[in-house]
Amino acid sequence: MYWRNSWHLMRVVSRSIQNGNRTGLNQWWSKFSNTKPIPMGSKPRINMVECNYAYTIEAELAGVPKDKIDLQIIGDNIAILRGGVEAAENNFKGNWSNNPFDINRTTVWAQERSVGQFERTIIFPGKVDMEHVRATIQNGLLTIKFPKPESEVLKARRVIIEDMHL
Repeated sequence: MYWRNSWHLMRVVSRSIQNGNRTGLNQWWSKFSNTKPIPMGSKPRINMVECNYAYTIEAELAGVPKDKIDLQIIGDNIAILRGGVEAAENNFKGNWSNNPFDINRTTVWAQERSVGQFERTIIFPGKVDMEHVRATIQNGLLTIKFPKPESEVLKARRVIIEDMHL
């Protein structure tokens, strides 16, 4: 059944190209490719790590300009990360002709980059020192350090083990 449908689809593609329209080709290509932008939704994906003195979050923000990122801290244990990525259609250059015989036309075969607005709420298991939060971005990776307040940092001390005298 699969092969029969594939051959039928190839005949449709061939006829549509011969007739000068691209409907069959687009139908065939849509079986293999996603040609619509993927909405950002709840992205970005993050890693969150806790150590004794801080929480560290790394967020994937490839293609998001620094001025489009908004980081807010609410209270002493909630962070909200917002931002957005605009569609990249305007970055493609060329002639958007529907004529399949136009050698200068531009065709988008796949459009998989995420676009749109995103918002991510992060709730920490403990308090953070919001006055000393630092964020850096490099190569599309946003790294945010949330230090813990002094009262939350675990202190350690060595206990001396003594011999028991009866």
